[in-house]
Amino acid sequence: MLRSIENYLLGQPDKFGAIPSRTEPFFDKPFHVIDFIPALQEQLGATLPPLHEPDARDKIIEFYRQRGNRLPSTPTLPRLLDDMCSNYLEHATSSPTWIINTPECLSPLAKSFAHPDIPHQRVAARAELFVNFKELVNCYEEENSPFEQRRKFIDQQKYGKLEGGKGDEEAHIIDEDYCEALEWGMPPTGGWGCGVDRLVMLLSGKDNISDVLSFGNLRKVTWSATGADKK
Repeated sequence: MLRSIENYLLGQPDKFGAIPSRTEPFFDKPFHVIDFIPALQEQLGATLPPLHEPDARDKIIEFYRQRGNRLPSTPTLPRLLDDMCSNYLEHATSSPTWIINTPECLSPLAKSFAHPDIPHQRVAARAELFVNFKELVNCYEEENSPFEQRRKFIDQQKYGKLEGGKGDEEAHIIDEDYCEALEWGMPPTGGWGCGVDRLVMLLSGKDNISDVLSFGNLRKVTWSATGADKK
């Protein structure tokens, strides 16, 4: 799937060659590939703990403290890893770049497997295409085992619980209806999605997503409605 997307874009140089704010073509050579965990370890100069272990979050937080980095507002393990990806990996995605082998906890709906080079780390069958530092394509193979899917939902609830009763309200709930549907059987399934708004940003040379949304973002719509009520 990754190769077919890449080959299509590489075969369209006349359509994607001239992009505002760029002096060189985007899709004129094979895409760079970043393997999430090995690349992050290289940037940190340290080895990540096994991410399935109960103390993984505490050890990741220690990385933050040692480097004086600011923690995310809700420092669950998935949010910490996502933040580290933004800070340490995405800066290298000026040209088209695949980020592959995302940690399992970041993709609970995707199938997962042991990393081929780091077997104690479980990673998702997922890849994201970044262009000009922005995610353009997300693709993954869906988890079709009801037992594995239920385990991943339970793990998400565990990750979402923090000290003092706080938690991540966006953590996946245990969707028993979805797990029951999987029990009836689902064939191997995978696919990819492209953010049309981000594609328009790329082709038009815009840096702010609100510049390409037909009706503005929700904040603008809410503000406009509130302002109208005041008048």
